[in-house]
Amino acid sequence: MQRPTDYRYLITMRELKDRMVVLLSGRAAEEVAFGEVSTGAADDLAKVTDIARQIVTRFGMTKALGQAVLERKSQTYLGDQTIGIREKDYSEETARKIDLSVKKLIDEAYERAKTILTERRSVLDQGAILLLEKETLTPEDFPPLIQTKDRSAPDVLKESAG
Repeated sequence: MQRPTDYRYLITMRELKDRMVVLLSGRAAEEVAFGEVSTGAADDLAKVTDIARQIVTRFGMTKALGQAVLERKSQTYLGDQTIGIREKDYSEETARKIDLSVKKLIDEAYERAKTILTERRSVLDQGAILLLEKETLTPEDFPPLIQTKDRSAPDVLKESAG
């Protein structure tokens, strides 16, 4: 569950990576539970790709490409429509590094989501049962699911639920 970021102007790299993990957790849950994925995560994949691309090209948060803005988003107005156009001024070699860095961030987030869900498979199953019973889960439904007797939930789960 993603919380709104009203009044938040600064987001850390860790928070961005955690958002990516949360967005990929539905697809990861499919793979963990059923051994295959479906088309259900298409919108989440687009959001994750956008976050990863911004980390690399707009926020300068990767070592591979350094602290430089590689793409700027400009707005062109055509009648009532606003179209976002990415302005870029870099070589094909840099474009390849961008693609590889974006893929690496997404792959790492997906593996982290799968690891969390695999380690906490019973929580995944309990959550699925609860979702079938209630159809919609609220923030209050999460704490009992993500806490165990001997360990607390991973940070990404705590932040997403609370």
